[in-house]
Amino acid sequence: MADALVEWLCRTEVEWDEFDAHNMPVPFGFAEFLVERADRAGFSFRLDQEETAAVLPLPGESDLVTFFDMHRGAEGDKGHFMDPSVATFFERVARSFMQIGWLRLNFLEVGDRALASTFGFELDGALYLYNSAYDIDARRLSPGLLLVAHQIEDAIESGLHTFDFMRGPERYKYQLGAQAVPLNNLRILREGL
Repeated sequence: MADALVEWLCRTEVEWDEFDAHNMPVPFGFAEFLVERADRAGFSFRLDQEETAAVLPLPGESDLVTFFDMHRGAEGDKGHFMDPSVATFFERVARSFMQIGWLRLNFLEVGDRALASTFGFELDGALYLYNSAYDIDARRLSPGLLLVAHQIEDAIESGLHTFDFMRGPERYKYQLGAQAVPLNNLRILREGL
């Protein structure tokens, strides 16, 4: 949208001196996109705070800690996966994607106890399941499978068109109805230029 607006400002025959947009949230709002595109097009700009908005950040860090703990409690490779550098990566992704409304950090809970968790993204009518974990003590109940089944049901009820389990041939994905889609490696070579 910022690209289209700046392109219109560059090409329009309408005489204008100033495009004035009020109450644009900063940071992580449309204002940054518009400033960057306007600057790239050679326009000067001013960004001045005129008001504030009251925003309540919802709990997320404690949920991430629970997700990390489930990973670290897992057996085998999964239990060693969530080292400090991987946890930092997940924290950065969560913080960035939460602010733009894409993050989906879901839990299956019984009382105050989390039994399973999924870390994914919702974008353009699709839900992407990026990672999951469950409480190893509850494995006989298949809490991870139950949580994903509920998420699929919720995605259908919400009108989403795709539930993408992403990369990996895990059996549960196909038990829940997924179809295999090839993933390709594309290399662009300089030869022949």
